[in-house]
Amino acid sequence: MDRPFRMRKVNLLWEKAKKRLPQDRMADLYADLKAQDVDELSLKKYKSEGHDGDGEQEARIRKKFRAIMQKYELEDHFDDGPDDINRVEKTPQKIKLDKKVEKLWKKAEHAGFTAEELSDLREEFVHHQMKMEEYNQLKKELTEGHPISDNTIEQFKDENYKWESVDSKNKHLKVKHKDLKEDYERLNFKVGKSSPGKSEFTEPKVYEMWMEARKANFTDGELESFKEELRHFEHKLKKHQHMTREIDMTAYKYRRKDDLPQGHKELQDKTKDYGQKVKKIHTDLRIRLDNALRHTEL
Repeated sequence: MDRPFRMRKVNLLWEKAKKRLPQDRMADLYADLKAQDVDELSLKKYKSEGHDGDGEQEARIRKKFRAIMQKYELEDHFDDGPDDINRVEKTPQKIKLDKKVEKLWKKAEHAGFTAEELSDLREEFVHHQMKMEEYNQLKKELTEGHPISDNTIEQFKDENYKWESVDSKNKHLKVKHKDLKEDYERLNFKVGKSSPGKSEFTEPKVYEMWMEARKANFTDGELESFKEELRHFEHKLKKHQHMTREIDMTAYKYRRKDDLPQGHKELQDKTKDYGQKVKKIHTDLRIRLDNALRHTEL
């Protein structure tokens, strides 16, 4: 049973595992890879028939494969070479987490998430850490570039003092700090939710809207309809978050290279446009909810 699976990449992972894992874990891995092999074959057939134009099914299968690699600590398997199907996602996974973030991650590992949910969550934690590093780098550049306080007379003596540049960086820094705080609170919310696999909503802003909707002046039918719209909104919100992480992780991987991969700019534009659509949906839902809440108060 040297090559027990039909898909090459599944067999490659199996071969790698045989050199690392004890026999009892190999039996568990075999069961997981057998299911993955079936999914990969089904996807191949599905795509050959002209389906999955948006790539959502392929992304789902890739996430499951990545979850298996993480479960058995085989993440480094596809780090190099032409068979690296996860080259964008995998390199940033090795980033060391900040102590506070690491503590929250340890809590997440014992919170009852499935392997696939934990894999997705790890990607979010890594992305948060990347944003922290970017924030700290910007803060360092601002401090080292001009350590003089805005409240001191020395700034008027410094001919190289650039008001607009420093002011712009300070504003940018405040925006990033606010974003980091909100992102950490979002992760903390997701980790703290009981029975994560059964949660109604996992995104804080969607969950809060649902809690408000239950108190609003909706009929049972209207409430159920609004709930379904929130489900669709959360799906789009998560998709936009994933697209954003893809862009940032690619930029992180190629940060020491002159050129980003072909198509990166197109993905940036696509993500920006999609983000505007998600924002509009959120605004529309918020307006309807606020109107319903006002009628409840009357």
